[in-house]
Formats: sequence, C-alpha cells, structure tokens
Amino acid sequence: MRHVLGLREIEGSDDYWISRHRFGLDYKLEDYGRLVGIGASTEVFVRYDTDEIFENRFIPIKTTFKISARSKLSLYLMTQSKRAVGGSSWKTAYVFGQSLSYKF
Repeated sequence: MRHVLGLREIEGSDDYWISRHRFGLDYKLEDYGRLVGIGASTEVFVRYDTDEIFENRFIPIKTTFKISARSKLSLYLMTQSKRAVGGSSWKTAYVFGQSLSYKF
C-alpha cells in the first residue's frame, strides 16, 4: 500500500489538494528464468475540494524481469479511467507501460 498527499498547482487554474491511494499484490517467482515476479494493483485519486474520486489506474497484470544483478524491468497493462470535475461519465484509456529499476 502507498498513500500520497499532494497539492496540484496548475497555471491559470485554482490550486487543489489531492490524495493517491495505491493497493497492490506482488508475488515473487522462482525457477522461471528471468521472470521474477507478477502482480496487480489499483490506484485511486481523490480531489478534496470536490470530495470526489476523479481517477483510477487499474493494473490487472504486471510482470517483472531480472535484467542483471542490479536491474529489473516491469511490463504492465493499465486501464486508466478519468472523470471531469462534477461529471458523471468516465473516459478510459488502455496503456501498455514499463518501468526500469536499478539498485546502486
């Protein structure tokens, strides 16, 4: 789990406070070659001036590969849903993403 509180400052617009709440499951794998983990997560964004959930990032599948002793590559599929302030409908984008990590 990860929780973040932040202030969004957008030029030409009012500033507002948000929080992000991420919940996820990760499972380490052994004896699968370079594949070392799988997981899933969801992250919900809350806007405090309107008391609304305005974004959700759902990752139904994430795979993690060991590239070297110090680096890993994660590949994931994400459904990113957003709602305009005061709106009732959601707009959804489907994303194929990656992240690269390195331990110093």
